[in-house]
Amino acid sequence: MPIEVCPFEVIDEIAAGGMGTVYRAVGSRPPYTGRVVALKRLHPHLARDPHVSQMFVDEARVLAGLRHPSVVEVVAYGADAAGSYIALQYVPGVSLSALMQAAARSRRLLPIGVAIHIAARVAEGLHAAHELRDARGEARHLVHRDVSPQNILVDVEGEVVLVDFGVAKVRDAVAHTRTGVLKGKPAYMSPEQVQGQPIDRRTDVFALGVVLWEMLTLHRLYRGESDIDTLRKILSDPPEPVGGLRQDVPAALDRLLLDALSKTPDGRIASGAEFAARLRDVGEECGGGPHELARFFVELLPQLHATLSTPLVQTRTLGAVLEPSAVTRPRALAPPRRRPLRPVAALAALAAIGLVAALAWRARAAPPVPRAPVVARPVVARPVVARPVVAQPVVARPVVAQPPEIRTVAATAPPPPEPVPQRRARASQPRAHEARAPRGARSLLSRGWDEP
Repeated sequence: MPIEVCPFEVIDEIAAGGMGTVYRAVGSRPPYTGRVVALKRLHPHLARDPHVSQMFVDEARVLAGLRHPSVVEVVAYGADAAGSYIALQYVPGVSLSALMQAAARSRRLLPIGVAIHIAARVAEGLHAAHELRDARGEARHLVHRDVSPQNILVDVEGEVVLVDFGVAKVRDAVAHTRTGVLKGKPAYMSPEQVQGQPIDRRTDVFALGVVLWEMLTLHRLYRGESDIDTLRKILSDPPEPVGGLRQDVPAALDRLLLDALSKTPDGRIASGAEFAARLRDVGEECGGGPHELARFFVELLPQLHATLSTPLVQTRTLGAVLEPSAVTRPRALAPPRRRPLRPVAALAALAAIGLVAALAWRARAAPPVPRAPVVARPVVARPVVARPVVAQPVVARPVVAQPPEIRTVAATAPPPPEPVPQRRARASQPRAHEARAPRGARSLLSRGWDEP
């Protein structure tokens, strides 16, 4: 691939993972001038591998033909002096993982309609990817293989976008270079994926079923003490019905989850389109939609929502105002601006500096002031006059006898006890980490959704 100049300038870093780093960037040359994108680059040690770098760009070339509102759009791809890059659609929002963590901190469950809306949008995007065909009309057989809350983005307007298509294949290629190394997120793998069997679109259906189960309960479905224990649970443990953990879950939704989480591919929901259709049927009774999701976003993350919803943001590199739909970065990350001094304040400051300098120069240039000579005065000795000592008469004071009982008590009374130092008891106050979140949310947050 010919080396060219990347038509995007980096603004700041969004996230970093095991495969590479994602930056927020803005187009500096036509036809991308002023467009904000998410620029993804491989880590340097992976970018130097020609096989991994070529596969990274090949997957971008395949996804460039995929157009669906629920799948991230590939804007551009190529290679420059820093390595291969992919410019993706920038989504002003947060990951589903961050939204679930915010709900856990607030001790709130996701509304059933909101969870169904998110899962249905992802299922529709998966079906569009599974049905992707090349220029000759042949099926691509594209499988995501890494459907998880970290790879689902929620827009400020309530839209849902699935990201990281094709990265799972590159991750597998890197894993094959290391014997016995497991890559990916084991908690969302299908049983056939765990066993190393051939996979198809039903693997993504299983992973989406795990995500929906966790959205409804805010608990991990398959989580063991180690990766091996997690994989064992996926193969052997049946999923617990959601109705036993949440009373407002319809029975039809519980049956839908059991069909999506079947251990065998033949007993599972066949496609993302079927999954989305059944979700829509259940969602008619529960409501939900982009407006409800956007309202829930505002309630959980009001400050972040206000920052991401800013209509006009000035970029740091180009200094140009972008289109109203583009958001480059939060305001908190903007560099501080130095306000210019006003003319009156500037003149006052210069006058003060000149006055101080003049006083200092005058103090140095003035001749020293002569001091008056010290004259020693003679010491005159004064005669010592002896004063007569007058003897004063001694007056005898009468001695008053005390009663015998008082003298006895005074003689036998024990000395007062000495004070014993006592230690101050420490007030039982809750520790800092215990006061941050309730007990139920604290155990959940100790195992973050971002952990593999």
